[in-house]
Amino acid sequence: MLVPDPDLVLIRTLYTGFFFGVLGFLLFWEESEPILPFVDRQARRRHRMRNLAMLFWVVLVADILIGQGVFRAQEFLIRPPTHVLDGMSMPLPAQVGVGLLASDLVDYWLHRASHRWSWFWRLHSVHHSDPHLDVTTAARAHPLETSVYIAAKLGLYVLLGLPFWIEGVRAILHNSILFIQHANVTYPRAIEKLGWLLVTPGIHRVHHDTERDRQDSNYGQIFSFWDRLFGTFRPPDLVVSPRMGLTDRRDNSWQTVWGMLATPFRGTARRDQAL
Repeated sequence: MLVPDPDLVLIRTLYTGFFFGVLGFLLFWEESEPILPFVDRQARRRHRMRNLAMLFWVVLVADILIGQGVFRAQEFLIRPPTHVLDGMSMPLPAQVGVGLLASDLVDYWLHRASHRWSWFWRLHSVHHSDPHLDVTTAARAHPLETSVYIAAKLGLYVLLGLPFWIEGVRAILHNSILFIQHANVTYPRAIEKLGWLLVTPGIHRVHHDTERDRQDSNYGQIFSFWDRLFGTFRPPDLVVSPRMGLTDRRDNSWQTVWGMLATPFRGTARRDQAL
């Protein structure tokens, strides 16, 4: 009988606890004090259930079938691949730091590419087509897009020779920040003072504007300094605007679960430009 690795059990427990804890807390907050309310409770419930259904497909297709089945990510959780950079002989704290920064930098460039390349935009537009941002928007992604991220992250950790559990640690922070960025609540203004380091809700809100030049900015996931470094930073929106999403994809046919899953294969793509 195989004995579960206690370190992996701890990471998975923390991951699950933070994921559902932060999600549940923000759902409750939105219920009582939303910035932009839905027309009625039924519309809010339908919106949430559709976005969370996309999370189910991401877990099934991207995490289980692709991540575990095709790429066998579980094999790299504890023992990193050898004969690459082999962790560059770094102590554990340095490995964690390098993994967190390198992974977030990869996220920045993948996110930027998803706004430039038509095939990638077809996948990413599922996230941007949400006309009403709330905490469940953070879970609204196409499973094929998430699969691209998983493949890229595995390649990164193989290159660096680092154990993949570091990405699990980062995911705890990453998911929490994503939920906070998208939540339909009013935060204390002091939160935006963290914008010199982190992607705050106001910074990310610019990215979800209906205007393309604003969408094509603030690509950072956790750290905001990537946008400052590569010239894609825009100052945060301190006032919440109702102008969110893609104006050509507000119709209900784009908002159903099957409509979102089919989005990459219908309609017209755009973009295709150099990074």
